[in-house]
Amino acid sequence: MNRETPKICTPSTLLSALSDALSAIKRFFSERPYLLLLYWPVFFLLFELSETGAFITHYHTVQSMLDHYIPFCSPFVIPYIAWFFFVGGMTVYTYLFEKKLFVRYMTFVAITYSVGLAAFFLFPTVQHLRPTVFTNPDIFDRLVIGLYSSDTNTGVCPSLHVTGQFAVLFAAFHSKRFQSIAWRCFFVVSSVLVCASTVLIKQHSVLDVFAGIILCATTYPLVYMGNKSREVRVK
Repeated sequence: MNRETPKICTPSTLLSALSDALSAIKRFFSERPYLLLLYWPVFFLLFELSETGAFITHYHTVQSMLDHYIPFCSPFVIPYIAWFFFVGGMTVYTYLFEKKLFVRYMTFVAITYSVGLAAFFLFPTVQHLRPTVFTNPDIFDRLVIGLYSSDTNTGVCPSLHVTGQFAVLFAAFHSKRFQSIAWRCFFVVSSVLVCASTVLIKQHSVLDVFAGIILCATTYPLVYMGNKSREVRVK
């Protein structure tokens, strides 16, 4: 009596299975892209819950010696705030004009943000890099003070500003609308400024930025380099 040889689980088979699962998810949402918009209220609810510190009893300090050599530069609050318009703008644009790209964009956002939220609850982090005294604050300082009052110094690793900006950058590079050199330079420069702003206004440590970049680098091939032949065209 012949017996089937049991399949051996290897990293390549796991990656293939994960890619197949993501392809199935993308096919489902390609036919119902509006459902992906529901991720945003769910995310904001859970994020606010993490910010309140509910169910969290201990925080792990995440910062490095390098952070103490990076100066505080309040004008960088402008690209930090502009990030909200980049993420919101790309969400609206792709949903209205490039539905297939919208599914990929939101899949990338959902994966990276969900991993971030899981980290905030399972490994709560905090940083103590913010300045506490502002002498003769100018308009940029006042914007930073307002930002500090609405956004705590907890739940910092990985940086969701970094992952969100890379989501915008990747979507722009895969968009039919933003193929020119000028547009690509714009999105690259703006992404560099946003990532730099997170450490220059002391919202994040460089460790948070690196963690966000690593998360994006591992998520990108799963979302944008999957089996295209299995995707369906969005009408």
